Formats: sequence, structure tokens, C-alpha cells
Amino acid sequence: MRVEERPISIFGEKSRKLAEAVICSRDPEKALHQAYSGKTLKPQGSCDTSGLDANEAFAKKYGFSGTPVMVRASDGAVIEGYRGAAEIRGFLRSNTIPSNAKGAK
Repeated sequence: MRVEERPISIFGEKSRKLAEAVICSRDPEKALHQAYSGKTLKPQGSCDTSGLDANEAFAKKYGFSGTPVMVRASDGAVIEGYRGAAEIRGFLRSNTIPSNAKGAK
């Protein structure tokens, strides 16, 4: 199993600025943890945000409207939103699609 965390700012301009502050930080990992804990991040200046643009375009193309989004690599099935650990493990280990998941591609 491979897990990737990709930034996305689907909640408007404020979330876009926060995502840019994390990406453009001298220490993005530290900035990410600060953002998750609700701390205010100071913009570090501009940087390459093309990855953020690509993530947002991907989410829009596939109709993702919330976070988190999990895509099962084996068949492309998708679940969105908070899920408990047991449900996530079940989704990742099986080839079944939960009734509230988007279908496999």
C-alpha cells in the first residue's frame, strides 16, 4: 500500500493561501503540522505552486468535492470524507465497493 498526501484547496481563497503557505515554507513538513494544529502560517513569498494547481484540476476533473479522498490503486474505486480506521482497512484490503463509494473505473 502506498499513501500520498497531496495538498488541495477546495474551500476557497483562504484554503488556497494556507496551502501555498505550506508549500512555499522553508520547512513544508513542519508548516503542514502547524496548519493541521490551527496555527497561523506567515507567507514565505512565492514559489512553484503548479503541483497544487494540478491537484485541484485533478479533483475537479473527477468530481472530488471533499477531503480526504482515497483511491484504491487496484481498481480506482474512491471513497471521500472521514472514515473510521476499520472501514479504511476494509476498503483497502478488499475489492468490494462500499455502498457510499464512487464506482471503480
